[in-house]
Amino acid sequence: MKRSSLVFIALVLLLAFLPFAPAFATPASAQTISISPTTGNIGTMVTLTGSGFSGTATAFTISFAGVIVSSGTTASGTLSASFTVPSGISTGTNVVVVTAGTQTAFAYFEVLKGAITLSVSQGIVGSRVTVSGTRFAPNSTVTVYFDGNSVGARTVGANGNFSHPFTVPENPAGSHDVTAGTSSFDLTDAVQFEIKPSLSEITPTSGAALTPILVSGKGFQADDNRISIYLGPTKIGEVKSNELGTFATAQVGFGEFPAGAWELKATDAAQNSATADTKFTVKANMTITPTAGNVSTPVKVSGTGFQANASISLTLDVAALNPVGPIRTTDKGSFTGNFVMPKSKAGAHTVAITDGTNSLSFAWTMESEAPAIPALRSPLSNKTIGALSKQSPVFTWGEVTDPSSVVYGFQIAKDATFSIPVITKDNLTATTSVETLERGLYYWRVMAIDGAGNASAWATPWTVQIGWPIPIWALVLLALLALAIIGLLVMVIGRSMVARV
Repeated sequence: MKRSSLVFIALVLLLAFLPFAPAFATPASAQTISISPTTGNIGTMVTLTGSGFSGTATAFTISFAGVIVSSGTTASGTLSASFTVPSGISTGTNVVVVTAGTQTAFAYFEVLKGAITLSVSQGIVGSRVTVSGTRFAPNSTVTVYFDGNSVGARTVGANGNFSHPFTVPENPAGSHDVTAGTSSFDLTDAVQFEIKPSLSEITPTSGAALTPILVSGKGFQADDNRISIYLGPTKIGEVKSNELGTFATAQVGFGEFPAGAWELKATDAAQNSATADTKFTVKANMTITPTAGNVSTPVKVSGTGFQANASISLTLDVAALNPVGPIRTTDKGSFTGNFVMPKSKAGAHTVAITDGTNSLSFAWTMESEAPAIPALRSPLSNKTIGALSKQSPVFTWGEVTDPSSVVYGFQIAKDATFSIPVITKDNLTATTSVETLERGLYYWRVMAIDGAGNASAWATPWTVQIGWPIPIWALVLLALLALAIIGLLVMVIGRSMVARV
């Protein structure tokens, strides 16, 4: 190898190691210093002693990470002083330098980072959490951050401690960083706080099927458009969260559902789940069709929100109704049934339905229109039947029809006002009545009554004469007179025949 090449390589190696030369070349200093303590936070009081300095009194300065923190004069080669760790110093190892004339000495102090703890490590949006801090500069102002956003500030006490309560801000579910510091460059190590989802509102808290329910939730997965809402075990809808994992006044609803108080729960796509503090109570609901009619009207009843798999009983006012077949709810508490409206008074009635626990009632109106007045047919008015003996005439009248069915009332009296009827019959279903009557003049009439108790007016009375309308005494007198005449004729005829002889 040429000599010039060797020289070149030597120069390169010399240049490479040149920056490190002072480290190897620095002679050991005869001056020494010690500090106590060697660790602490900003504001910590530090005591410094030194020896090995010049015996001549010499002014000295103490600097901490380049910041002069104290000064004095050596005495007999020794020195002593105290200082506080200045603010604005970076955490970690910092150098303390004593300079006395041309003499220097070094020591190292570790500035400890402030530390914080949380009163709880998890909770819901809106809950209160307290941050407790230590090792901070006394009387300094510390700001607390939640994911880098300020949630308030506190003044540190003389002991370097502080306590600060804050409200958990709106954020998605999961872990979030809580830090604190007097400035952005001296923040503590992050402490994790886990946000749990919550359902904060249910309006209303009870209702029947198809009731809209407004729900609000916080702390769910961000931008989740398929957060499932459950009533008990049944999914009843989906809502969408925003970028903070919040949904407000979202509307859901339910159809058939058994009676009871049920938990309302929300679950997002990441399986974060929350249950509302208040349960939703499903109420019974019933419909009846029609709500008015006549006797024998077919009526349909249906309901939701009753007990599951329960027998349903019906009443009209206080009387039991017989449905067309047994009525029983499904496993979702719903039912449908039918019954035929029985005979009952015209006007308002109450149809009640119960499963033994839940009861509902509806108004039902029975028709109140009276049926037509029956038309009398025979015997015709003023007709005479028979001569001297009693008779059994057949009374007939025209049929009346009515949706509630019809029965007839029938009366016979000897006076036109019917003050003392001689015959009264009710609930006749036929349009005839055979009556045996003694001789005399009679008045008769008919009325119609439907199944709802609505009655027509009485038909205008007709009369019927049974036997001749001659009093008995007149008939006896006529008979005696006839006998007398016959006797006289016999006498006259007899005398005439004697005279001829």
